[in-house]
Amino acid sequence: MDIDFVADHICLVWVDKNMEYYTRTKDKFRENTNTLVTFNNPQQCIRFIYQNPTKKIFLITQGMFAPYIVPAVNNCDQLESVYIFCHIVANYRFEEMQYEKIRKGGIFDIDDDLNMKLTEDIAKYLIQTTMDLQNKANSCTQKAQDLIERYRQLYQVKCTLLLNRSPDEEVPYGIQSKL
Repeated sequence: MDIDFVADHICLVWVDKNMEYYTRTKDKFRENTNTLVTFNNPQQCIRFIYQNPTKKIFLITQGMFAPYIVPAVNNCDQLESVYIFCHIVANYRFEEMQYEKIRKGGIFDIDDDLNMKLTEDIAKYLIQTTMDLQNKANSCTQKAQDLIERYRQLYQVKCTLLLNRSPDEEVPYGIQSKL
């Protein structure tokens, strides 16, 4: 199982009208994932989320965009969590109470705190996803072993039928003679 397969499906999306001022912060966030997509327009961000149903999206939104973006994307399965990055945390506590995905992510006014939470959440997601995939792989392996055993039993029955008949007997239906 290739962990890059799982990691490549994670997308960190950040929307902020002042994106050009966050060069250092963007570099920090890029260390968490292979993909950081930034927007300064909330409509483009919403469109991107809807156009990427196979990604697992961790969304950072500027505080002023949260009341517009979060209701529009909250029910998207691909949206894992929402992080509000703002100057005054208290201004967005109401949004946090309304939406599970914000409670899961959080509201932050310091980029290092947000980066720590993102790092923890992405790590937890990767661990859980890897465990889920391992469980599925184990289930498939067991099913394959069961089928191999069934094949052996069927093959043994076929061989027994062929060996137990006289050369003059007709081959039973469904069994091909190699003569």
